[in-house]
Amino acid sequence: MQKPLAENVNELVGKDGAVKAAMPHKKESLKPKNEAVIVISPDEEESCKSGRKLREGSSKKPNKTLTSVLTARSKAACGVTKKPKDLIVDIDAADVDNELSAIEYVEDIYNFYKLTEGDGRVHDYMDSQPEMNSKMRAILVDWLIEVHKKFELMPESLYLTVNIVDRFLSVKTVPRRELQLVGISSMLIACKYEEIWAPEVNDFIAISDNAYVREQVLLMEKAILGKLEWYLTVPTPYVFLVRYIKASLPSDKEMENMTFFFAELGLMNYSAIILYCPSMLAASAVYAARCTLNRTPLWTETLKHHTGYSEDQLTECARLLVSFHAGAGENKLKAVSRKYSNPEREKKNITKIWASENVRNTRKESEPESVDFPYQLRSVTETINGSHRFVIQGYSLAKGMGVGKHIASDEFTVGGYEWAIYFYPDGKNPEDNSTYVSVFIALASEGTDVRALFELTLVDQSGKGKHKVHSHFDRSLESGPYTLKYRGSMW
Repeated sequence: MQKPLAENVNELVGKDGAVKAAMPHKKESLKPKNEAVIVISPDEEESCKSGRKLREGSSKKPNKTLTSVLTARSKAACGVTKKPKDLIVDIDAADVDNELSAIEYVEDIYNFYKLTEGDGRVHDYMDSQPEMNSKMRAILVDWLIEVHKKFELMPESLYLTVNIVDRFLSVKTVPRRELQLVGISSMLIACKYEEIWAPEVNDFIAISDNAYVREQVLLMEKAILGKLEWYLTVPTPYVFLVRYIKASLPSDKEMENMTFFFAELGLMNYSAIILYCPSMLAASAVYAARCTLNRTPLWTETLKHHTGYSEDQLTECARLLVSFHAGAGENKLKAVSRKYSNPEREKKNITKIWASENVRNTRKESEPESVDFPYQLRSVTETINGSHRFVIQGYSLAKGMGVGKHIASDEFTVGGYEWAIYFYPDGKNPEDNSTYVSVFIALASEGTDVRALFELTLVDQSGKGKHKVHSHFDRSLESGPYTLKYRGSMW
């Protein structure tokens, strides 16, 4: 959705929210019973309701006292005057006959959401994650948005997924290679909670290009639920978005899509999640969308009533969301932009779900295609299948050696890392290790954060395989040359 930002957005970014200083509030004087006093609206409406009105045919003119004028002005300056109720639209009037709308309780429900939204928020946890930063989190969320779109999941699932990821990362240190595993396990949990037909474990394994095995996903799922104490009923920005979009009249598909666009940009950015509560993010997304689409007024009494936020309170957060929009063109993470720039999106329901048994069966018959995940965050970086020719250096295996790992080849590159072939005398002292020796492949540099599991075959000059895996070789093994064939995975 490449709409230029409207002038209202520029006004939003530079808006001064200062309020004029209020005049001191004076105590209202008693009014004569037999005299009607004209006061500044909206007090006039209250006066009418209280039954104070002029007698018919009375020739007495109403008095306008200095005290009443100053009192009314003071109330207006302090913002304590009540707005006419007819300015607040009943957004639930059309749902009176819809029992599922529960309009009798909807206000209480959202009041409860506002009271409990702090329970699902996270603190600034990046300092406790030595192997990741906010950019890596953005990469993960960008990929999860692609997966969410691929599976055609409910919007609730995406917002709950990100909430679960953030809450888990705030209480558990996670190595970089497991970050994607946390993402798919969190989405698996969210789908089980929100979806009618949830994707299966094998679907998430396939879409992550078989980066993990089933047991890893299930163990991570268990770990996440344990750390979160199974607390999944949390107010996310989505529950507020649904209500606030309904209050943003007139509400149409363009307004809805623009609001969700801003909200998901906020979802990707760590600073927005940390600084602002879910209801503030949702209200700011609506406000930013109204500014972008030139909706007037930019903020209505109806929106103020249902969100609980004034226009001035939303300016800072909305400015942040607008800045994300302005930088979207240069950002390498394009999942949100692609999602909302699709021309066909206008024809589709944003809350599309798998509503038929046929859809579920179709998904089971064919695995989903994988969605590319950035190399630097991937768990299994490469499947290794190759060989290296070498000559055992430095020691004669026919003689006794000291205990320890000894390099047996020059260094070579596999998967962007330097490796070497080593041999290791069996036994704990020179007397024990006079008969056998193990040959294996390992990293040539210490402290590198990568692991490997290789099946090895040592081939001599005749082309015959001498042995496999990490087993023992006879000390009569000559110095070579040999070819070490390796097969396995590196992560």
